[in-house]
Amino acid sequence: LRARHARAASSPHLRHPPSFGSLETLAFDQDLTPVPKSVTVRVLLLLVAGFHVFLTAGVVFGWTSLAQVLAKRGVGCDGDNCSGQAGIFAFIFTLGTIGNY
Repeated sequence: LRARHARAASSPHLRHPPSFGSLETLAFDQDLTPVPKSVTVRVLLLLVAGFHVFLTAGVVFGWTSLAQVLAKRGVGCDGDNCSGQAGIFAFIFTLGTIGNY
């Protein structure tokens, strides 16, 4: 084990041998969680999050009903030919799902 550690210390890829420290050095001295500084920033973040959910969550959670409405209106049909409708619906669902995250 010592020979392996000595080889790792003399490796040209490692300038310093790895140090794992103790439990005291693993504890954070400060809280790294970002906290908005003002009420205005908090309200703005809440509005942006709500707007994001309003625009994107309907495609994911209400897709069955939305697909029926789109099919009745003929979205993706060229006259009486609706062969590409499934592909267009899959594309819309994919964009909505990606936009939700």
